[in-house]
Amino acid sequence: MIGIRLHGTIGDVILASCAFRPIIQKHPDKTIITVSTCTRAPRLVKELVSGVPRVGDNFYYLSIPNRSVSPLIRREWDFFRQKGCELIYDLFTFGRGVWDGKSFRRLHRNITFDGLPLVSPLGRQEKESKSVAIYRYSKLHNHFPSRNLHIDRWNWIVEQFLKKGWKIYLLGVPEEDNFPVPNSVEDCRGLPLLDGLAIIKKCCLFVGPISGLWHWARFYCKAIGFGPQPMLNEINSVWFPGRVAWSKKNSVLLLPEQYLLVKKYA
Repeated sequence: MIGIRLHGTIGDVILASCAFRPIIQKHPDKTIITVSTCTRAPRLVKELVSGVPRVGDNFYYLSIPNRSVSPLIRREWDFFRQKGCELIYDLFTFGRGVWDGKSFRRLHRNITFDGLPLVSPLGRQEKESKSVAIYRYSKLHNHFPSRNLHIDRWNWIVEQFLKKGWKIYLLGVPEEDNFPVPNSVEDCRGLPLLDGLAIIKKCCLFVGPISGLWHWARFYCKAIGFGPQPMLNEINSVWFPGRVAWSKKNSVLLLPEQYLLVKKYA
């Protein structure tokens, strides 16, 4: 029995997913127990992990107040031990390491990402030229206010791509993004997460706030992400070196007030 400890946000799970394939290959005959403790988006994390064979077969969500980023807090350790796990891969922040009950060793940070092994209900999608997935926010999340653009700016971005003949897929949640959609835009709001990821994968460009969808997009296409300066500094200095350098060439980081620069990619 093998355990995997995940962070509970979509972006962090996608980054940690680099380790999924090596874990599966290293333990072909072991049952895998996957646990997430984050309270922010447990339903979406479960939906994402459920699309990964074996990793998503035995998924558990533990509600832990004041969750800690320290390796394996007591309740998680007890849970894995009760399940009979011999090894625990701690991916709470990608690259932490492996526990065997006695010692801890670091995982290699430069694991090559060759695609999250998801099984999407949409099946295999062919790459589409001149297609863009736009994930616009219409209402400010309490943890995303500085990554958002005003709806007028989102509409301006959509208009630039329509003028140049791009096919546009609009992603999001209808309850959060309830603004009108032009008739020539594919309205994909409200699709299940795995279907949304499959649409991003077949596009050649993504535009949206720095989020889990942006992390996913930069593995497969040019990805333009909006965020505040401290976040851009963190991404450049902490996330890109080594561990995710393979996706840096696809990443475009912009401050929200730099939205006009999107026009050069249309």
